[in-house]
Amino acid sequence: MKKKELSILKQNVDSYVRDLNTSINAAVNKFFAQMTAITDADLKGEANILPCTVTFEELVNIVEELYNKEKPFTTNLTNKINRVSLIRQITYHIGSNMGHSYNYMYTSLNNMYGGKVVKNHSTIDHSVNKINDLMFINDPKCMTLRNQIINAVAKYVDKQEHEGNV
Repeated sequence: MKKKELSILKQNVDSYVRDLNTSINAAVNKFFAQMTAITDADLKGEANILPCTVTFEELVNIVEELYNKEKPFTTNLTNKINRVSLIRQITYHIGSNMGHSYNYMYTSLNNMYGGKVVKNHSTIDHSVNKINDLMFINDPKCMTLRNQIINAVAKYVDKQEHEGNV
């Protein structure tokens, strides 16, 4: 091919690539707009997951048992590793969605662990807001950990009901 023909071919390919990118962007934007509407509806529907089925102390114990290597509330209180802090944040979020107040969670944790876990209520508030943001974008790590904890709580409640402790 001659130089001029190659130049025209390159321009055509570039034009096709731009058109393709525009189409893909339009499709992705439409998809995210639809998913946002669905996710918003789902989040509103889950506002009170498992309402007060367990105390916050029981929830913390369930999480400690579920993640016995990480020990997010006992051994690794000051650990800033993303997974450990994310587990704590999800626990606060679930506790909040169960209807436990920030004051109750704050007091419970500090009574359980001698005032070493949470310095003030803003820690819990920040955690709940962060998890709301991560759930809004369907963060896979957050969603997986959250589902694991919810399933563990459901198993705990079923076990308690089966044993007649409820």
